[in-house]
Order: sequence, then C-alpha cells, then structure tokens
Amino acid sequence: MQRYASELGYVVRPEEDTEIQRLFASQSDRIKERVRNGSSKFPLEDRVSAFAPGDIDPRDAPVRRRPRTGGSMRGDNVVADVARHVKCAPKEVAAGLKAVCESRQAACAGGRGGGNVGGMSGGGASIEVWGISSTRTMRVHWLLREMGLDYTTHPIGSRTGETQTPGYLALNPRGKIPTLRHGDLVLTESAAILFYLAERFELPDGFHRPADAAGRARLAEWCWFVMTELDAHSLYLIRRHDGLKHIYGAAPQAVESAREYFSAQLAAMAPRIAAGRPWLLGAFSLADIVLTTCLDWAAMYRIGLPAEAEDYRARVARRPAYRETMRFNYPDLEIPPPGEA
Repeated sequence: MQRYASELGYVVRPEEDTEIQRLFASQSDRIKERVRNGSSKFPLEDRVSAFAPGDIDPRDAPVRRRPRTGGSMRGDNVVADVARHVKCAPKEVAAGLKAVCESRQAACAGGRGGGNVGGMSGGGASIEVWGISSTRTMRVHWLLREMGLDYTTHPIGSRTGETQTPGYLALNPRGKIPTLRHGDLVLTESAAILFYLAERFELPDGFHRPADAAGRARLAEWCWFVMTELDAHSLYLIRRHDGLKHIYGAAPQAVESAREYFSAQLAAMAPRIAAGRPWLLGAFSLADIVLTTCLDWAAMYRIGLPAEAEDYRARVARRPAYRETMRFNYPDLEIPPPGEA
C-alpha cells in the first residue's frame, strides 16, 4: 500500500497512524451503519476506516467516493493504513488515493475558495480561511465572495482529524472551524470574522452600512439573536444530541424541545423578516448571511419554516455569491429548497 501511495505522490506519515485510528474509532459504528444504509455523506477515508477484519466488504456497499480536497493529509493517511486490514484490494484503495491527489492538485491550481487564489485586495497581508462543509464556514466564504476578496482556503473538515493536528491546534486551540488569519490576526468565531471583514475592507455597493449607533445596534441585535437563540441554543443542540449522539449521548427530549424552541423563536420574528423586505435591514447585511445559514440548517433538519422565512430564503437563493458558495462549501450535500423543508 505504501508503494501504491508513493506512486501516486501521496505522502503517508506512519507516525500519525495510531492517533488517526483513535480519532476514527469513536465514530466507526455510526459510519458502518450509514454505509450499510447506502449513505454517501461521509468522505472516502471515513468509510474505509469504518471496517475491521470480518466486516462487510466495502465493495458491496453503495459508496460513492468523495475525497476531501486540499488542506492536511492527516485524515487520509488512515486509508493507506486500514487498506491492509479490510476486504478491499489495494488497487481499489489506490484509486481513491489517486482521486484525493488529483482533486488537491486541481484545488491548488487556482480559483476562489480552493487552494491559493492569488493576490490580495485590501492591501498587504493575505487572508486565509480554514474549513468547509459547515454552517459556520459557509458564513465566512459567502461574505468573502460578496465582497469580491481574494483569499486562500484550507478546506479541512470537522471530525476528520484535520482540526486536531499540532499545526492547526497552534492556530486554533479549540480545534474548531472556521478559522481566519489576516496578517497577525487570527479569529475563530464566524460572526466575529464577518464583523471584522465588513469593517476592515470596503463593502460592495448595495450592502448595508450602519450610519450611527442605533444602526449598528440593530445589526448586532439580529446577529446575536440568530447566533444564540437559533444556532447555539437550538440547532447545535440538535446536532450534538441527534446527529452526534454517538459522541455526546442521545437526548431525544432535549432534541424535540430544541426543535420546538427554534420554531417558536423564528415565528416570533417572522413579521420582522417580512417587514424588512427585501432584506432584514432594507439592504443586504451581515445579519442576512447569519440568518440564512441557520434557515438552511433548519431545512436540513426538516424543521418547518414559516411562509415569511421561506419567501426570504427564495430571495436569498437568487444571489450569485450565495449559489457559488453553496456549491463550494457543501460539495455533496443537498439542502431542501424553499418550501420543501
């Protein structure tokens, strides 16, 4: 397997194998179950690492290869290591490694949001962003596209091992995504990143610019409402105790309560969503980015949204930067369109 990897230009670091296996062992049961059910939501390295000797043959499972692009190779090392122990020919695993390498080479060749995207507008230091495939990373990539800023993406994912490397933990000790670095400044909270970018760089025409203290307070009010009541108190609780219950423990009553709380909070604000047409504060703003990402998140959980919120999502879906960012940030995830949550 080492020879196959070497021929493909794939760097294998055996000294990391033990830690990688430990990281993936915690979710192996979940991955095996999802593979048996035909899920294609996990990267190749997750699916291969889910099998131990005697498990079902990965070739019998309806798995579609979707290698992660760019960033650290840490999460992918497990493919080479586990290939020796699963009922899968080295040549087949090598094909997956080849896809990983090719996609990374394509990412590094250029284009916004993948690899090095060239010169920096805004003067001086370059912008770097770590992370894709989450609601929080979506916010950052979306604003950068709305603003037309060049930046470099390190497309690492949560719970792949990529956020637990010594290098990344030195940058973000909590091991979360997104992380933004601009010169000497490092920020690790998505809303803080949005506010920094909006103040540090020129906003595009038609973008909301608070003119006074009251305007800034109204913008902050919307953002903090979404970040606390909808994101942290509701949607992330559902994620922890439903989607990640194998890690944090199942809590069905808490999950149902969180769904109800989300719906009640959103319903209370629905008239204000409608009154702000076309956007929350008249012109498009950071608040629209934060709210939309949570509405999409709720749609993925099949939480019913009020008509005002569905109409609002339909307006957002027409923004070119939103559509471009959705394709980049969620490369193989289907989010129900307005009206189908």
